[in-house]
Amino acid sequence: MFERYREGVSTPVSSNPVNARDLDVVVGGTNDAAVERVSAALAPRLASPGVRPPALLIAPDSAPGEPERIAERIRHLPGDVEVIVRTSGSTSGLGRLVGLTARQLLSSAQATLTRLAPGPDADAARPATLADARAALRPGEGAQWVTSLPTHHIAGLQVLTRALVADTAPVVADFPHGFDPQILAACVRAAPAHRPRYLSLVPTQLDTLVQPDHRDAARALAERLDAILVGGAALAPSIAARAAALHLPIRRTYGMSETGGGCVYDGVPLPGVRLTILEPDHEGVGRIQITGPMVVPAYLDEEAQTRHTEPRRDRQAPHSAPDQAPSEPGDTPALAESRPTAWPASEHADATITTSDLGVLSDGILTVLGRADDVIISGGVNVSPTRVEHALAERGLDAVVVGVPDEHWGQLLTVVLPPADAKSTPTGAPVGGEAPAKACAPDDLHALTRSRPRAAPRTLGEVRALCADLPAAERPRALVRLGDLPTRGPGKIDRRALAHLAATELNAGRGEVRGAQR
Repeated sequence: MFERYREGVSTPVSSNPVNARDLDVVVGGTNDAAVERVSAALAPRLASPGVRPPALLIAPDSAPGEPERIAERIRHLPGDVEVIVRTSGSTSGLGRLVGLTARQLLSSAQATLTRLAPGPDADAARPATLADARAALRPGEGAQWVTSLPTHHIAGLQVLTRALVADTAPVVADFPHGFDPQILAACVRAAPAHRPRYLSLVPTQLDTLVQPDHRDAARALAERLDAILVGGAALAPSIAARAAALHLPIRRTYGMSETGGGCVYDGVPLPGVRLTILEPDHEGVGRIQITGPMVVPAYLDEEAQTRHTEPRRDRQAPHSAPDQAPSEPGDTPALAESRPTAWPASEHADATITTSDLGVLSDGILTVLGRADDVIISGGVNVSPTRVEHALAERGLDAVVVGVPDEHWGQLLTVVLPPADAKSTPTGAPVGGEAPAKACAPDDLHALTRSRPRAAPRTLGEVRALCADLPAAERPRALVRLGDLPTRGPGKIDRRALAHLAATELNAGRGEVRGAQR
């Protein structure tokens, strides 16, 4: 099924059906064994691209037959794809299939290491192989990673890629009973100190870390880490403020599976990344368009298009491929499902995608305002739930806002809060991922469920009073109380499922609606 390409000839990327036997299925997870498995699959594919079948990463709790079902969805498979991951599908309900090449993975890793290192950014590198990426490293750009993210998601996968480029073995932080800041602190203390030390977290983990009962662990991280990347979902202002007060070296990241992970750090694009705001409104808000060497030009589960690619060797079964992996393998908004808008003229050109996210650029700094398809139309007015959530957070209330179908308003702006009797000691969702090496605790990743934001229960009237200075359309008209929120991927709220739950509560007479107590 792997098609050979002729140099300089434009040809369809594939024409034959894909079978699961054509893929190297690799089970991800968060523990040491998972990190070893994924790293062992990743390293040779980065060292010698074009030799082995693509590695399909799946979750450890995947249902039987999942690889076969994924293979059936693939409509085209470019010959240079090395790894296949699935997006979170936070609004569609079904994650898209993203095929990543060695150049895309390595370009992202190289740009991240350059950005995190002291001094100015280097020019964008577009390494074709692991050896190229290592050769391009400048002094100080090597790093030691501590990993706790799922290796079958892009954020965890990219930690492994960065570790491989830095030629270091990451410390694996695994949590048998959910995210544990004390275990994480012990792993950070165990990390070698002769290189910069980096960690990737999702906001739910950071939220737990900055709580008063974990301040000793937070101080340990603040003293020993050079950077903590936080991405995969929006970071609430209240959590960011508590992290800043604890002097945690937070770097906010924005990206997605389709960009090989984070491609914008603290609002500034990584080397080689170019941002455009499409059709901005009077406030400069529009869809975010991203161009760069790490951008994936199309989903695998959509019809093939035509492009140029350089010649490559026939791929062989994994056991017969030459093993040029390094002797010591080691080291996300992802945020939105996106559409490719420009195909590169060759493998060496950059691709462009138009994301499903709204944002604004000011003096070169990107502010992400949420997904375009999350916009709630209430009374004929477009309302960004993220904007309302940020306004509530600035007033001390962490909440989630969704749109519930309503005959009068079209969509009823609904705020979701924890139960009135909820305890104020939730724990972060178990998340994890990164490369092999030293494990601090064993376990595997199961379904992720996000704990509710901590906030004192409030009535709808009290919530609306907090929003008195907002436009009328941005003041919630309904309130429901729920426990754990549904999620997809590492820490992302499943707004589609949450809106359904909120509608069910309101239809059952539970909750509040302005003008009527339910």
